[in-house]
Amino acid sequence: TDITPQKDIKPGFGQFLTGEGGEILLTGLGVMTACCMEAAEILAKEGIETSVFDPVWIKPFPVDQLKDAARNVKLIVTVEDGCLAGGFGELVVSQLRDESCHIINLGIPDSFQPHGSRSELLSELGVDSFGIVSIVRKWYADLLKNGGEN
Repeated sequence: TDITPQKDIKPGFGQFLTGEGGEILLTGLGVMTACCMEAAEILAKEGIETSVFDPVWIKPFPVDQLKDAARNVKLIVTVEDGCLAGGFGELVVSQLRDESCHIINLGIPDSFQPHGSRSELLSELGVDSFGIVSIVRKWYADLLKNGGEN
């Protein structure tokens, strides 16, 4: 999965790594973008269409692009390998507070974490492609159960 930013992306702009279709938008920060791409591939095989957005820049943040995308989706999942408190997910929530989509932030809770390798800890916290898939599956099942309103 290629997540190399296009060379012509200007500060304040991100890139869609997949099409802009589907009810679900996955957006990862840095290396977590690869997890979003893996999750999108798994979900596509299950018939759950998602799009993946790489913000490329955190400062300046691609607010307008994300707001445009938020108007066309029902769920945004943010993924970061840093602390949730004051992190990327909170930035997205603050920028999209007027949009009607649901936002789920995956990251490291602001609490003591046990010792382990980076991959073990992220997996245990659900901050990997399988955690993303699990969250989206649950949300999507709830959406279907509630007749399209979630």
